[in-house]
Amino acid sequence: MRMFLAALALPWASAHVPIKGTWMYDRSSAMEWDTALTEFKSVGGTTVLAFGNALIRVTADEARSDPKLAECVVGGIHCVDYATQAIIASGALVGEVLTLTATTQYAPAVLTPCADAGIGEVHLPPLNNASRLSEFWTLVLPRNRSTTNTSRGKLQCEMSSGWVVDVVLVVLPLAKYTPSPKDGTRLRVEAAARNGIDIYLPMVALPPQRMSPWQVDAAAAPAFFGLLSREIKDICIRFSENMSVIRGFYQSHETLISGSAFWVTQYDFYNRTAQVIHDHNPLLRLVVSPYWIVNKADPSNQTMAATAEGLVALAATNIDALAPQEGRGTGKCGVYSTNETTSRIREVDPNLARYKNINGLATFGDQFWASTSQLYAASRHVVDRENARRQRRQLELWMNLEAFEETSVNVCNTANSNDRTNASRVQRSWALANESAAIDFLISFMWDPYFTCIPAGYQKSLYQEIAASARKPMVTFTTKSNMQ
Repeated sequence: MRMFLAALALPWASAHVPIKGTWMYDRSSAMEWDTALTEFKSVGGTTVLAFGNALIRVTADEARSDPKLAECVVGGIHCVDYATQAIIASGALVGEVLTLTATTQYAPAVLTPCADAGIGEVHLPPLNNASRLSEFWTLVLPRNRSTTNTSRGKLQCEMSSGWVVDVVLVVLPLAKYTPSPKDGTRLRVEAAARNGIDIYLPMVALPPQRMSPWQVDAAAAPAFFGLLSREIKDICIRFSENMSVIRGFYQSHETLISGSAFWVTQYDFYNRTAQVIHDHNPLLRLVVSPYWIVNKADPSNQTMAATAEGLVALAATNIDALAPQEGRGTGKCGVYSTNETTSRIREVDPNLARYKNINGLATFGDQFWASTSQLYAASRHVVDRENARRQRRQLELWMNLEAFEETSVNVCNTANSNDRTNASRVQRSWALANESAAIDFLISFMWDPYFTCIPAGYQKSLYQEIAASARKPMVTFTTKSNMQ
């Protein structure tokens, strides 16, 4: 049986889609980075974002049994025990134990500034003799206090009886040596500087609750903000020569856009994260990309009014760029004009009609509370109103266009179960949203693999299709590709 992804009809003469930003995974060499950034720049790309790993709250037993932390040993004692014994000896109380898998080789003087103070902090570099290939940092973080504050230039590295102190174990797996070939952030920064690309670096992601990962683990929040403060300081020092290309950070923890009391409370973690960043460097920005769900078939669906209330709450935080996820790629929202509200989905968007969470025979109005056009228009109104209130930092409205289909007609690779989309859908998504909302900046999820793969049935990658169509008006709207 032959299947295909249909190209969609476009009433607009221009096919230009100004995709300025995208996410890219780390590359293992400078050459790989240069190739990827050259390709991205060919479609007008200027900005690359990255995902960060989450801080995870664990038990001491889980830390001891974690294979990645097996080499974290000081004098025959596991790092978690080394730190907790020092905390208890000072009369303080052990709070939470947390772990983070790093993507960069932090400067020990910044991440573990109290390693020589006998309070449990330690830095274990990789050893060339292969007895320890990974690199470890153990942080001790008193709650509501800082071991990195200075008084008359002197570092404060003491603890007092009764304090509650969290322990964070950070590992860069297989670091091998210093400087580490596994330092993905350094390769990223240097490549951006060579190629004239702006970057939003990965940052430690907000800690998720185990049983409800959409919710921030509040018990881990004090350690998160303590670690974040050191992480930002480390970036500013280690990459001081390339700060001109480092625009800020992307926070990987995603939230639903809703005016409910629960979600408004969750947005405060964005607010506090942005404040930590701005306190270290007012020029650095925080980008977040929450999602709306207006598909009436989804148990978590939100009405247009509830979504608008969520946008207001998000805009009131200290974030610098609000980049709502389009929702078309996941089926959380539909791309349709006002005139198409009463049209059947399969007649306008046959690819969306195949989704498991979509009734292709239903009309767009029956399936969705609102279209992407209406949602981005509401976002524009909220952002403009917030900017009229703000005195300094202006909030930007970005669009996160989902360059994939949540189907498996002809997937990019075995590691990914979704299809890439085609140029006509990208063009339609952008045209309808921007026409109604005047988007400040267009980003797209994501370069790897959706823009670069060429599955069977395609002649070009998505980025090649977009680059080619940008040089000419659209003249044909319905095609079939030979997908088995």
